[in-house]
Amino acid sequence: TITMTRSRILATLVALLALAGTASARIQVEPVEQDGRDLIPIAMDFGFEQGGSIEISIKHPVHLFTKEGADPVDKTRYGFFITASKADTALENDIAKGGCLLDDLDHTLVLFTFEDMQSHLSKDGDEYKFSYTIAEGKAGEYSLYYTKCVPDSAVSFTITVDLYNTLPNGDKDYLSAGEKPLPTMYMF
Repeated sequence: TITMTRSRILATLVALLALAGTASARIQVEPVEQDGRDLIPIAMDFGFEQGGSIEISIKHPVHLFTKEGADPVDKTRYGFFITASKADTALENDIAKGGCLLDDLDHTLVLFTFEDMQSHLSKDGDEYKFSYTIAEGKAGEYSLYYTKCVPDSAVSFTITVDLYNTLPNGDKDYLSAGEKPLPTMYMF
């Protein structure tokens, strides 16, 4: 019985560690350093239920890099959006055609641009915070991206993303909608 008890304790410990690893994986800190890509995936494929939320924090300053002698930067052409996870191919096609994903209202929901960030910094001026709640009828699997619509430019920033659904008691549930365990059925 001592061996059986140890086995149960070990199994319980392994299960708890596995759950803890899954939960913490939905809070991400992503440093982006002088990256010139037009599209940068930030958080991929999270299943939101109605009332689920995305909380974003970006440490300031954000650095924009352009070629020497370039026109002044239009901060409305740099931003973040969410899209249905299955829209990846459409996004790549839009970029290949020279389109700006911040203008693609068919496939994207723009959350904010760098211009929005500038006017809503914290009192200390060192952080921008944004929160978005999934509306009724909009539940689904979404991905979060950064995009820029200015050629020959790059950006540096540090972003923290918190993705979660809300439990009936108001607590955060970091499991994607498709990862929740099904109720156990007992048959006698």
